[in-house]
Amino acid sequence: VSDSTAIVAYLDALNPGNGLVPTEPKARAQTVWFEEFADTILTPALAKVFFNRIVAPRFLGREADLGAIETALRDEIP
Repeated sequence: VSDSTAIVAYLDALNPGNGLVPTEPKARAQTVWFEEFADTILTPALAKVFFNRIVAPRFLGREADLGAIETALRDEIP
């Protein structure tokens, strides 16, 4: 299992009553929202920063695309 949502669901199923996701409705909704935010918005934006700061210059011998970094930090991460 390699998806974070699936991993949490699996671990919760293994340990009923001691889950990672709260059972109280508001806390549960917030937890699911944060996980979804990290999956769909935060990770892709930070991947652009990581690629351009670390991967491109150190492993590919390319200069960082500073414009891509700036755009990700300014426009893609609320």
